[in-house]
Amino acid sequence: MPSDADQPREANTDDLFFQFLRRGGSRCPICSYALDGLNEPRCPECGEPLALAVRGESARLTAWIVGLIAWSAGFGLYGFILVVMILLGQAGSQEAWVFYVGALVTSLGLAFWLNKSRQFRVCSPGTRFFLAAMSVATVVLLCFLLAFGTLR
Repeated sequence: MPSDADQPREANTDDLFFQFLRRGGSRCPICSYALDGLNEPRCPECGEPLALAVRGESARLTAWIVGLIAWSAGFGLYGFILVVMILLGQAGSQEAWVFYVGALVTSLGLAFWLNKSRQFRVCSPGTRFFLAAMSVATVVLLCFLLAFGTLR
């Protein structure tokens, strides 16, 4: 029969948390405040309760990737059509404004999306879903405008 000495010792999670923080360089996942020298497992800047945990980032990145694909697809579509119009000598035509506006909006959306990726990961899951859904909806709406704007 195994003795108590053979059993792994359960460490206090607060002890492990503070031991982890003593390594230095840790930041609050919400506000990025430096967590060096904490006395309690709560961010002194934003008040967020903190815990030592191991979890994957894939759930946090799924909505971001959906938005990235939407903005990239929109920008790629409008960019491709503009290149074709330029090659065909139609870049100055009256219908070209729809493509210029679409390319501008999707390029700005893509740049913003890439620039704010760090802030996106710390949003709540509902906010991440909403932002990704609005990105997809914006690109789809622009595609409808493209289709109806050139059918006149």
